[in-house]
Amino acid sequence: MGETADMILDGILDEQTGEYIGEAVGYPRTMQKGCYNSIKKRKPKRNIKYAMKGESLGGLHLVGKNAIIENVGECEIVDYIGKRGRKRYVLIDNEGKEHRVEFSSMTLCVGK
Repeated sequence: MGETADMILDGILDEQTGEYIGEAVGYPRTMQKGCYNSIKKRKPKRNIKYAMKGESLGGLHLVGKNAIIENVGECEIVDYIGKRGRKRYVLIDNEGKEHRVEFSSMTLCVGK
């Protein structure tokens, strides 16, 4: 086989257009969406620095702030926990009781 054909089979060149797309992966691939072995673009990871600046609704930047919860009253947010989409805040009320709630059930207070 020719040199170009080998490069396409190794995945160095796009199998549709022949353009250079990167290091060899061992199989033919393409940049065109919807084709077999197409290269998928990665979703950008969430950057924690934006959450800490307060540019997102919920997150770590709320720890240490006060909130009002239905049926409980005013509380302080002490922790942000959760896995696999089940994010919760740990709050402590004026009596020292611990509560775990979702962001949607809180009302944030102005101040601290």
